[in-house]
Amino acid sequence: MRRMTRREALSGATMAATFGCLRRMAAQATGVHFNVAEFDRARTIRAADAALSGPILTITSVAAPGAKSGNGFFCDATLDAAGDVTGFTGHADLLSRMAAAVAALIAAWRLTSDSKYLERAQAQLQAWCITPQTRMTPTLDNTADGSATAAKTETDLRLNPLRFTLALAEFARAASFVCAAPGTDPALADGVRAWASELLRWFSESARGAVARDSTRADAIFWTMQASELARFARNDAVWRDCGHRFRDKLLRQLHLDGYFPYALTTQRPYAESMLLLECMGSVCESVSTPFESAWPFTLPDGRGMRAAVAWAYPFLQSRGQWPYPADTRRFSQQPMRENVLLLGGRAWNRQDYVDLWQAMKPADAADAEIRREHPVTQPALWAVRPPA
Repeated sequence: MRRMTRREALSGATMAATFGCLRRMAAQATGVHFNVAEFDRARTIRAADAALSGPILTITSVAAPGAKSGNGFFCDATLDAAGDVTGFTGHADLLSRMAAAVAALIAAWRLTSDSKYLERAQAQLQAWCITPQTRMTPTLDNTADGSATAAKTETDLRLNPLRFTLALAEFARAASFVCAAPGTDPALADGVRAWASELLRWFSESARGAVARDSTRADAIFWTMQASELARFARNDAVWRDCGHRFRDKLLRQLHLDGYFPYALTTQRPYAESMLLLECMGSVCESVSTPFESAWPFTLPDGRGMRAAVAWAYPFLQSRGQWPYPADTRRFSQQPMRENVLLLGGRAWNRQDYVDLWQAMKPADAADAEIRREHPVTQPALWAVRPPA
């Protein structure tokens, strides 16, 4: 019987180790790739059924004080001494409501194939993006005096309205599924994409959009979250690729080496602000990823990346009592709420503990308007799959 050579033995050992590694990876993957849509079925159907009734309200249904146009989005929010948002946020609240409704309706349609959900989602898009009397003008410059509120400081909430339009990211993601659905009128799909393209032009070319995009703080994260999904939906590869570069080259550099955003800890609500920025970064990371190149494993040479950011936040999401920094001035006792970065990151890294914590957390559905705005992803099932092109 011929003895195995050293080379053959090493080759066999290498193959065995490789197969063993692959088996372990497969076992890990099997543990975290559960059906998100089915897990959230009852919650999704409940939200979709609620969105079926009542009139479809757009921003034209609420008059904004000092607004130049009845079809223009208006936001004039400031902070009071206690850290609460004051001023006019009526249009932002309607926009968030619409995005959540369309997301719930299309998620319910994907679960049930019931056409009533799809048809209501189509009607929402028609009213907000197409019908002249009710559509929102695709710009965020409708201020009373035409000046950019971005001139105000970044240390409070008196910014350009990008903080209050985060729902546009989920709107664009949900609209992708609506426009690709069988039975959707091609004219509607083309019109909604044209509307998104016009809004993306504002993000890319307006003075206020440029200020946010080039910020070294939160505004740049808010800009990229919305612009990346609008660009993907509008099929603007140039802006979408730029968002990917900005995520890797600029946004991740805002992190401390330990994984947190230092400036978030200086605000009046450091816990809520830290988790909001992490949640938005998770949406950006998912948005700029492809089936061939995921952004989730990416790290800077010094180790800063999404893995470090989620690892830093994880114990504080497990228990608010472990938070070692000053408590938020308001709503601290209502935290934490479900953060979808745990789900998306947990699936990307095969971290069952992250997914388990996400499953155990309470969604922000029943919270007040401010907390709901800080949790702009309302239907995680739409973010756990690749959207239609």
